[in-house]
Amino acid sequence: MNIQLIEDKITEKGLNKATIAKEMGMSKQSFNAFLKSDNPTLQKLRALSIVLGVTITSLIDEESEEDIKKRSQEIVAFVRYKGVHYTADTLEEFNTIVEEIKSIAK
Repeated sequence: MNIQLIEDKITEKGLNKATIAKEMGMSKQSFNAFLKSDNPTLQKLRALSIVLGVTITSLIDEESEEDIKKRSQEIVAFVRYKGVHYTADTLEEFNTIVEEIKSIAK
């Protein structure tokens, strides 16, 4: 589970773990054990997602929201110029390819 996301959402809502646990119908100790669980039940994940107002997948995805944002800004580029194939996975690589092609085209 993405514990950091869960803790951030709890703080964002101005709640604490005891309150979340109560809303989920469990003790604070059970809630803490649930957070550390490697195999949480779908029922508990669903209850937590409802309380926090997030999707179930966001609870089990280990990527942080920042990682997801960074990934969404990545590019994949395939360029062919005069029979030569270039690929880029970042904007920096793409710009390097563009500069190389500019120098060849002169």
